[in-house]
Amino acid sequence: MAHLARAKAELPPRIPPAPAPDQPPTPDPTSRLSDALFGKVFRLVASNGSGVDNPDLSPSDEAALQDKIERALREPLPFKDIGFSMPEGVVPNEAGKYWGSSASSLFPFAHALVCKRWLRVARSAHPAILVPESRFFSASALAALLSSPPSSRFSNLRHLHLGESALDAADSRFVRVLSTACGASLTHLTLHLASRRPSVPPVSPGDLGMLFCCCRQLVSLDLSWRAEPGWKFPPSIRCLHQLTALRLNLLDVTGLPEAFGSLSRLKRLQIVSGSLQALPSSFSLLSSLESLSLADCPMKHLPDAFGQLQNLKSIRIWFVSELEELPGSICELSSLSELSLEYCRDLARLPANIHQLGSLCKVLLEKLDALVALPDSLGLLPALQDLHVYDCQLLMLLPDTLSHSQTLRRLTIRMCRSLGALPDAVGQISTLQYLYLEYLGDLTSLPSSFGYSSPLQELTTHYCHGLLELPQSVCAMESLTSLVLDGAAVTALPEAFGQLSSLARLELFCEGLPALPGSFGRLKRLRELKLIACHELATLSASFSCLSSLETLVVYGGPSLTGLPPGFERLPQLSRLELYNCAMDHLPQELGQLISLRVLKIGDKGSYESVDADGQVVSPGNIGYVYRGHDGRCTLRDLPASIVCLTRLEKLSLRRCDELRRLPEGMGNLASLRVLKVQYCPQLRCFPSLLSAPPNCSSATHHPLPAGASAAAAAAAAATWSASGAPPCSSPLPLLQKLILQECPQLECLPAGLYLLPKLDCLIVRECKEIKLPYQSSVIPPSSLSPPPPPPPLLCLGPSQL
Repeated sequence: MAHLARAKAELPPRIPPAPAPDQPPTPDPTSRLSDALFGKVFRLVASNGSGVDNPDLSPSDEAALQDKIERALREPLPFKDIGFSMPEGVVPNEAGKYWGSSASSLFPFAHALVCKRWLRVARSAHPAILVPESRFFSASALAALLSSPPSSRFSNLRHLHLGESALDAADSRFVRVLSTACGASLTHLTLHLASRRPSVPPVSPGDLGMLFCCCRQLVSLDLSWRAEPGWKFPPSIRCLHQLTALRLNLLDVTGLPEAFGSLSRLKRLQIVSGSLQALPSSFSLLSSLESLSLADCPMKHLPDAFGQLQNLKSIRIWFVSELEELPGSICELSSLSELSLEYCRDLARLPANIHQLGSLCKVLLEKLDALVALPDSLGLLPALQDLHVYDCQLLMLLPDTLSHSQTLRRLTIRMCRSLGALPDAVGQISTLQYLYLEYLGDLTSLPSSFGYSSPLQELTTHYCHGLLELPQSVCAMESLTSLVLDGAAVTALPEAFGQLSSLARLELFCEGLPALPGSFGRLKRLRELKLIACHELATLSASFSCLSSLETLVVYGGPSLTGLPPGFERLPQLSRLELYNCAMDHLPQELGQLISLRVLKIGDKGSYESVDADGQVVSPGNIGYVYRGHDGRCTLRDLPASIVCLTRLEKLSLRRCDELRRLPEGMGNLASLRVLKVQYCPQLRCFPSLLSAPPNCSSATHHPLPAGASAAAAAAAAATWSASGAPPCSSPLPLLQKLILQECPQLECLPAGLYLLPKLDCLIVRECKEIKLPYQSSVIPPSSLSPPPPPPPLLCLGPSQL
């Protein structure tokens, strides 16, 4: 309590007013107090809102400190913004706004005014006090602050945000105090009046109406309110003439007043209510409305005059499960550009004349359980660009009129179990660029109408396990740049596959695919290739080395793939190579000739089962694929010695290589290596010395220096290398920043020359039970070399090394 006593003694009795512009600034009375000291005091006070149950403060000390704080609060500072539980993006992140520690009761204000940093903020060019979300904030304490003299304290308040979890036990008195204290100046208000405590009565409509009458300058209002049976929403909402954004979360409110139509400037409206049964007839008078969102409302119909909202651009109706149909007048909305209908389970059809929506460019239909067919006029929408249909279980057909669309660019069909085939009209859409088909279990083939005229750029099928083949016409898609076959039952690719002259990304997850077509090497623009769980794939195409643009190759789960194809080293652009769960016991010596390789990952990435349409297990990694059958063991026994010639390699990862016993000598030659990870390699016994010269990569007079060599041997080797012009051993792995050795129980020592690594800042050694620390086994640098740098700042050793 000594620090609390000192802080209490130094607390100023009051905060002096801000100096006039023509006077020199008054010295800050809190400048002699450290922020750390105030932080300790504040944490003690704020740990309990009322202060009566805090074991660290006696009642007398608490009372004395609170008295000093309250006296400091009496000074009228130019408050502009006060926020509790501010939603992200509601309050702009401007200069002068400050986020502080969360707390409760009156003490966030106290800390804000007394703490040195916050005092400067309160008097800056953009004065602001922002208090983030706390679990419970006492409404009575805030009401006492708002009503405390002088009355002009909050006369300039513009933004007040009392979020859902920030305010507790707000009653009618709190709303009345808020209305009179700062209602006249508020422009942005977030207020949640749905109390967490059943014992607290809800705010009455009269008090809420008083708030509307006082807050006539409001531009944005986010209101949550719980009503009692028989209560009605106050009609005084008509007073909010300046309101442009309104969000209502209404509990037990069955209707809105006709005065709602008086909000002539309202542009954005969101209503969430579990009891609202209908919108008022004056709803059509919201002539400025541009965005409408209705959620969780038990209404069956929308107003017939809906079409009068001529400025409406976006409609989102979600979880309105009892809505049976949309009004016909909705087709009169000439400005409507986005229509989203989600989880409207009783909605059985869309308006037949939907093509009259001349500005509609995006349609999203999700979980419409009663929807059997889409209207034929859907394909006649003159501006439609994006069409997304998700989880409509009864949907059996897509309209043939889609072939008439002159604007449709993106089509997504997902989890529509009754959709057995795509019509030829899909392949005839002259503007379609992106086609995504996901979880269509009954889909057996793609339309044969894809041809030379198709502008399709991306074709993705995800978990369409009934898809048996690709049509030959797919090979005629000259614009296709990305093809993904994920979870398909395709057993062969077309022989003319190499004609896809623009293909840059190919991802195949086909368990029954035995081989790649002979024309595969003609994919001159292919940059990324992923072969996932192709269990039957025994070899890659003989023309594989002709992929001159290939930059990324990932092979994941190939139990039949025992090696890389001949000429593999002639891939000049290959910069990333990942081999997981493959049955390769060795890699070709020519690996070191991949002059552009920057990332090399080998081993077992672990289980990667994915979720399917029935909600099965999701992959823990970043590749969402189903993989079953192969045990996933990596049988690689050693790495080729030429790997140390990869002078551009930046990241090397070896994970779960159960048979790997050693690493090649000369690892110090990897001049660009930044990250080295060796994890879960139970047979690895020793790490090569970093002071050894690599064979075949430097002068023939260089000989490897074995791990554990003496200092004299190291000095002799250094002299030999220096005489021959090789890099000195004082700078092996000059760019290595992170070295991780994990779960290698047979590893006996860390690499010699570890402390010669100039950039190493992270060394992690975990569960390597037999390892000896560097100072016990490393070679001492020769005296002629520069002294070793200090140990890396992050050294994490497992329990066996402590």
